[in-house]
Amino acid sequence: MNKTTEQLNADTLFAFQMALKGHNQFEWQSEVSGNWLKTHTVTAEKNHRIYHDIPDGWKRSYGEWTGDKDAVIEEVMWCDGEIDKQPKVSLFKIHEPNNFTSEDPQYRIYAYKLAKSPAIPDGFTAWNGGECPVAPDTKVEVFYRCGETETRNSSGSHWPQTKHRKDIIAYRVIEKKVIPWTFFDCPYDLRVRRKLDGKLFRADPHPDDALLSASAYQDDEDNVVIYETLAADYLQLDGTVCGTEVEQ
Repeated sequence: MNKTTEQLNADTLFAFQMALKGHNQFEWQSEVSGNWLKTHTVTAEKNHRIYHDIPDGWKRSYGEWTGDKDAVIEEVMWCDGEIDKQPKVSLFKIHEPNNFTSEDPQYRIYAYKLAKSPAIPDGFTAWNGGECPVAPDTKVEVFYRCGETETRNSSGSHWPQTKHRKDIIAYRVIEKKVIPWTFFDCPYDLRVRRKLDGKLFRADPHPDDALLSASAYQDDEDNVVIYETLAADYLQLDGTVCGTEVEQ
């Protein structure tokens, strides 16, 4: 990026200010080649700018963003040398020009570290954005770009991906297992609906052999079912299961 005279002057002034604070790493611009050369002092005769050693794996910014538009920046170093894990600008706005080309060096990104996408855990389904992939009110465990997980109910709405550390990049549906009732926890005066045909029954719990004697509301044969069958083949009239649900 070719800087204007005003921007070069701002960089030189900032270098002077940093030198007064004890900084001793700078660059000056050769009038012959235009190249920038390292120096430990700042003078008024030439254009100067700040210089910092940067950590391994980081990239130095020389102006406008030229990287992948979908890249995620995890950390930045500002021109004053401060490293920021929660930058002064939102991570998903970090590619906006003012973050790399601000005329004020104090608010300009000097170097940056790209985030690496964490490995998707076993049992999770990768998700690359779009409409919510599960039905509303489905209990899910979501996996964020930063590597954290969280259990939540799906709202059924859009899960935005904004190239932010809290973007959802994978999920797993939390399945529920039905533990059949026993004689001791089965409700009395229980009404149930058979899944197969929708017929209604009154279920009376019996202690022997964990049996239920079911008498029909409608004309139907009596049924004797074990608690496991009740949990598998019947629902209560409000649609809830005949047993105790536990998450897996």
